[in-house]
Amino acid sequence: MKQHFSHYSVWIIACLLLGVNLHAQEVKPVIVHVEKAGTLSSLIDPSMKYKITNLTVTGELNGTDIRYIRLMAGCADTATHIITAWVHYDGFVSGSRSGIDIEGTKKANKEEAERRAAQFLRGDTIEGKLSFLDLSGATIVSGGEEYMDSNKGSNNIEYRTADGELGSYMFYGCESLTSVVLPTNITELPYNIFYFCRRLTSVTLPESLTIIQTSAFEGCSSLASITFPESLEGIGWSAFSYCKGLTSLELPARLTSIGSFAFRGCTGLTSLVIPNNVIRIEPNAFNGCTGLTSVTIPDQNLGVSNDYTPFLIVFSECVGMKEIHVYPPNLKYISVDGILFSSNGKSLVAYPMGRSGEYTIPERVTSIGKNAFESCAGLTSIIIPNSVTEIGESAFNKCSGLTSVSLSENIAVIPENAFSECSSLSAITIPERVTSIGNAAFMDCKSLTSIHIPKGVTQIKPFAFIRCEALTSVTLPNAAILADNSFGGCALLKEFVVSSDNPLYCTVDGVLFSKDKKTLLAYPAGKSKSYMIPDGVTTIGDNAFSRCKELTSVSLPKSVTTIGEYAFIGCKGLTSIHLPDNVTTIGKLAFYSCIGLTSVTLPKNITTIGKEAFSNCTGLVSLTLPKGLTTFGEKVIYGCKNLKAIYCKSFDPPLVVKSPLYGSEYDTVFGDDPNTSYKKSCVLYVPNRAVKAYSLANEWSSFVHISGE
Repeated sequence: MKQHFSHYSVWIIACLLLGVNLHAQEVKPVIVHVEKAGTLSSLIDPSMKYKITNLTVTGELNGTDIRYIRLMAGCADTATHIITAWVHYDGFVSGSRSGIDIEGTKKANKEEAERRAAQFLRGDTIEGKLSFLDLSGATIVSGGEEYMDSNKGSNNIEYRTADGELGSYMFYGCESLTSVVLPTNITELPYNIFYFCRRLTSVTLPESLTIIQTSAFEGCSSLASITFPESLEGIGWSAFSYCKGLTSLELPARLTSIGSFAFRGCTGLTSLVIPNNVIRIEPNAFNGCTGLTSVTIPDQNLGVSNDYTPFLIVFSECVGMKEIHVYPPNLKYISVDGILFSSNGKSLVAYPMGRSGEYTIPERVTSIGKNAFESCAGLTSIIIPNSVTEIGESAFNKCSGLTSVSLSENIAVIPENAFSECSSLSAITIPERVTSIGNAAFMDCKSLTSIHIPKGVTQIKPFAFIRCEALTSVTLPNAAILADNSFGGCALLKEFVVSSDNPLYCTVDGVLFSKDKKTLLAYPAGKSKSYMIPDGVTTIGDNAFSRCKELTSVSLPKSVTTIGEYAFIGCKGLTSIHLPDNVTTIGKLAFYSCIGLTSVTLPKNITTIGKEAFSNCTGLVSLTLPKGLTTFGEKVIYGCKNLKAIYCKSFDPPLVVKSPLYGSEYDTVFGDDPNTSYKKSCVLYVPNRAVKAYSLANEWSSFVHISGE
């Protein structure tokens, strides 16, 4: 049987590649008037059901009729569809927004394909060929069968018709449809109505239409053009996502709102004029429109819930954009050489991300807006004049080609993400007037080899220089307060330098400590592979050894009592660690992703293990918990897939902290780790007399094997 199937499968594929229609037949357009809703099937010759290519229907149509049309239009010969099913679409993988069982869906898709192939070999017609559908003279009414149902998790959702309305998913899965004329007097296109109708090239919309809802045309990759009625006021979330065949777009004058991702991935668009009545454009509305070179914007703030949305957030990843224009006259903006400024010319709002080379900001400019140059990958050099006193958050974020920056001497703050992911930036001089360096300001500036932090800087915020992998040395000014993990993951960093009169910090052999040397604050990631913490240190600070990937061993003195949060996170080379008896607390994620650790014995005085303390330690084979342990954080061993044994010395099962997001049945020891095999293989060893107590404790009962010793 398998041989037979394979032989014919090759024959079928060959015919398809050659363009052979195996059931070819000349079929004329068909016009049908339905007097009584639900009777469409009786008005069409059953032998022609799957052969008709051009159909005009008038009269009243209910769910039974729509279901019949769906079958004629290439939908599967069952009303059941799995809405969570994934779709391969020119490299794009789409799944349920609430999660998806990929393997299960692959299996279901394979079975459906095999079922259809088997029907074909028997000579059955398995899908309709309806290409053109005219419903302009039809009226949708309630009643009849559901036109589609869906299995979503344990829920079964039935989709039925309602008087005077088109329904959600009404034409979803209609593979053969290429052109549709919709009923008149419709005011709303519901969500997913044409979802992934990949052969659809044109749709005639009714003149009464006011709104197009979420994902109405998402994935209609062949849709070449669409004419919007003048009545249209809103276009919803992802309404035309991945309609890459669209080459032009004329938006109606009455349009007031465009939702997030509305035209995401419409790579065929080259120019765009946004009507002047548009007052609301949500983030990423035109995300990934890589062919877009020119855009004209309205005389409005691009508002989301009345908050200003940076221009380049609306047009994120539009890497081909060269020109930004405005309606004249415009009270909000002006365009100078295709660059967007505030109407008075004092704020640079947006720079087209498709431009390349050098740029000098005009002298009249006093501020650079949020995200103004974001993702301008071709920008290589920027000169910011002294007239500029303010730079917005993420102003130069992801300018990956930027190699040279001349900053204004009058800037006081380097804001959040200002130069993050400027991966080619090797040097920058921070002006002496700067007092604060914001969160992730220089994050992932992987080419940055040195940085001078001025004396006036009082704040260096979290992640400010995280993963600046080429930095070798950092000198901290006396007034600066360094946040945790400001320099985490700086792989070549050998030393911190502070002056002897620094009131907050001191260094010992390049390692940063509190002034009293009781807290180890930061270990340079590029320093030696082994380290012995000096006697007298009582606390290993939060993120102290964060992402020291080359670190293989650390020796802790007896004086240490506390291991802070994230203290050794991402120390992938760490193969062993001896924790002294005086340690009482291990903070959350303290050893997260220390994949080299194989065995850990917690000291006798420890009472608390923080949330996910050893999570994702994939090399961990055994873990020993002391008798005095009272608190076991949520998901402490999540993802420890090779864990074989846990030795718990306590007679009373330690309290496992539960997340308020989950009910009592939630497995808080292992968490919601999808890899369940180690839950069955890991053995929990407890005192003999405590076996029953552990087996009855909800938090520990997920262990299949509980053994006394």
